Amino acid sequence: MERTLLNLTDQTTKLRLLSHVGALRGSYWVEIRKFRRGRTLRQNAWYWSCTVAGVGEFLREQGEQYTDEDAHEMLKWKFLRESVVNKKTGEIIGERVRSTATLNIEEMVNYCEDCRNWLAEFGIIVPDPEPIGAIP
Repeated sequence: MERTLLNLTDQTTKLRLLSHVGALRGSYWVEIRKFRRGRTLRQNAWYWSCTVAGVGEFLREQGEQYTDEDAHEMLKWKFLRESVVNKKTGEIIGERVRSTATLNIEEMVNYCEDCRNWLAEFGIIVPDPEPIGAIP
């Protein structure tokens, strides 16, 4: 599968794309999605080293045998769960948990802040991300 990021604001790029598509023959799957910048590597590093590690440590102090990955899954379940809805009937037919890899920068900031606020209720203080450059 070929994936290419194109700036369709540029008229030359848009014309080249149309010319390329016009020359194709046969059946193709084509998907055009708006580009959005995902969470940053610094955000992810801060999340794992400060938030997830803090939760993992707290759980282990309680005598539980949880890994940091378990702590990550717990946080996702708490804050990134969403309903799956039958679009025809409006009926909720299930739930899914979003991956942090699908979050954009703003969503990751909000998710981390939700985690920090919740963890503070248990006395787990997650350090502010700005001093270590987690948020651009």
